[in-house]
Amino acid sequence: MPKRFLAAWGAGEGTAPSPPDLWDAAGHVAQRQEGYVQAVDHDGLLTCAERHDAVFRLDVRAGDVVVADDRRIRVHPAGPADE
Repeated sequence: MPKRFLAAWGAGEGTAPSPPDLWDAAGHVAQRQEGYVQAVDHDGLLTCAERHDAVFRLDVRAGDVVVADDRRIRVHPAGPADE
């Protein structure tokens, strides 16, 4: 996985934490339904982020339970979602 992708989440060795106000201004992606997260399409998220010049922050991972309207996925800059 590309280092810049990991850095977007503040993950990985030697990466600096993101500025606190970055995520305060971020938009949220509401979950459409409840259930378990089975997998995360990292390549698809990276492609989408690059296409829209955005950064995603996922506060979920495979195995987590999400409920409808849960907002644990953030996107910066905030804007309308079309994907």
